Amino acid sequence: MIEAVVYTSNTGETEKYAKTFAVKAGLPCVKLEETSTLEKGAHIIYFGWIFADTIQGYDKACRKYDIPCVCGVGMSTAGTKNREIRKATGLGEEVVLFSLRKGLHMDRLKGIHRLILSAVRKANIRQLEGKERTAQEEDDLALWKKGGSRFDENALLPVLGWYQSCLKKNHE
Repeated sequence: MIEAVVYTSNTGETEKYAKTFAVKAGLPCVKLEETSTLEKGAHIIYFGWIFADTIQGYDKACRKYDIPCVCGVGMSTAGTKNREIRKATGLGEEVVLFSLRKGLHMDRLKGIHRLILSAVRKANIRQLEGKERTAQEEDDLALWKKGGSRFDENALLPVLGWYQSCLKKNHE
């Protein structure tokens, strides 16, 4: 039985997804750094932001908790980089992975993350401007140029469905 939602957030988008999901699922929601009330080995759903195809904080969380489900929150269109994310993060096939799309908030980034993303942003803008674009790529270009949020509460529906199926299995 899932006991809590645990998250690591950098600009607030992952935190928003984690807290929204926790309310809908009726679960407590805590930052990874503040999980002292959870026992080692507790069953959790983990939400983490994606940087360089790696779900941040997962390595620390999986040493403390049993994590059957991970929600990675990143810039890519949901589900398009799951293979790369699994490999870079070290997620086994037994872990259910959901990808959620976040926004871009350059003003909230600090240090090396801001420096790296600034270079990636410029390269992506150049690449997208230099070709004929799909509707999704138009949205990507707008996000890279102007920033903003792509938070979508409906993107949590598959995660909620997975959680509800777990509840049913536990009651059978």
